[in-house]
Amino acid sequence: MNSHLLRLTGEARFGDELERSFYNHLAAAQKPDGAQWCYYTALEGTKPYGPGINCCVSSGPRGMALIPQNTYFKTRAHDAEVLLVNLFEASSVTTKLDGQMVTVEQKTDFPRTSGATLTVRTKSPVRFGMKLRAPQWSLPLTITSKRTGTMVEQRGTSGWAVFPAREWREGDVFEITFALPARVTPGLHGNAGKSCLRWGPLVLAYDVARNPDFAAPGAMGFVEVETAFTRKSGDALAFEARLRSARDATPRPATFLPFADTGADGGAYRIWLRAAGVPFPPNASLFGFGNESRSRSGNVNGSICDGDPATFVVTFNARRADEDWFAISLETPMSVRRIVFAHGHAFHDGGWFDTSTEKPRVQVQRTKGGAWETMGTLDSYPATSATDSAGLRDGQSFAMELKQAISCVALRVVGKPAHGDNPAQAFSSCAELQAFER
Repeated sequence: MNSHLLRLTGEARFGDELERSFYNHLAAAQKPDGAQWCYYTALEGTKPYGPGINCCVSSGPRGMALIPQNTYFKTRAHDAEVLLVNLFEASSVTTKLDGQMVTVEQKTDFPRTSGATLTVRTKSPVRFGMKLRAPQWSLPLTITSKRTGTMVEQRGTSGWAVFPAREWREGDVFEITFALPARVTPGLHGNAGKSCLRWGPLVLAYDVARNPDFAAPGAMGFVEVETAFTRKSGDALAFEARLRSARDATPRPATFLPFADTGADGGAYRIWLRAAGVPFPPNASLFGFGNESRSRSGNVNGSICDGDPATFVVTFNARRADEDWFAISLETPMSVRRIVFAHGHAFHDGGWFDTSTEKPRVQVQRTKGGAWETMGTLDSYPATSATDSAGLRDGQSFAMELKQAISCVALRVVGKPAHGDNPAQAFSSCAELQAFER
């Protein structure tokens, strides 16, 4: 749609949206080997890549194939043809301008560095104009002719830097300079109180695998009000910003990657983190802001240890399963006696535990990597079935109290997922999993 709108109107804002989509969500949906694609690509959680012959595995490559077609365009202005450069990409275009074939080569190391050069290849002098899309993040942007020294600068909001029509010769070079800023974007609406990092047009994400000694993403937040994060040295695009955690306010440097690069190995990531100065919610659970996991990644990626029952997770993956579990782990053991499970949400096709044969079991792990031990069941959980949620309410909680406190590093709740009105699959949900001393 944006491609057609750009062609029809010539308005740079549609090119801005193409750039945003290409470098972020489209690239993030593709597994690096190109063989698998995500149907949903959430802004936090994990990426559910899917193989096989389906619409995503065909539509994804079609989207990628549109990028070269949307890098250059032609139009006319007054009495001359104009070449439009829409994307900063190492590329070339060969097309007819002023009645003859002309090649324009673009060399750039964007988005690692700012700037690009355009070189004209033509057998004889040719007259045409040039327009370079100048998104807001790139300003100020300048185009300079190396042969004549003529310079055009764009600082405004029109969206294009315009180089008037003139005669070009073989080997003429344009030098393009632009900003490539590190920016902090405040969240709005559902992301109010959060911030994300951006590098030029790229959206960055906190990658769990690159920060193994940190708390879960839900427990992390930015430190500075105007975070001046930096790019790390090396060929790969990686960035560093200081974070605080719910358990430790001491600033620590953390690694961020472009959204497209995160989660490729199946690991967790998060784009929106708690903004600087925004306090963490009170969380009395001994396992609050721990490392959470579940039997299946699902397609709703809230949190089960952030103290907020409105943020829940599910195990939905359009398949059946005999058993589901939700778990939280810590690096050091805690002494617990009461464990509380909060239901997430009952959908028409599942989202609860089927207790027709057994109530959900509570298990603990006394040492890291040790065996899971069943400590009891959530007897107050209602008498549900595979098709009936028995009136479960969002955030409704159920507790199990041990006869005596035990020391453990991980806990989980295990149960049979329900399928609602779709027996071809089954899944469950969880809003919170908490543990207390009494």
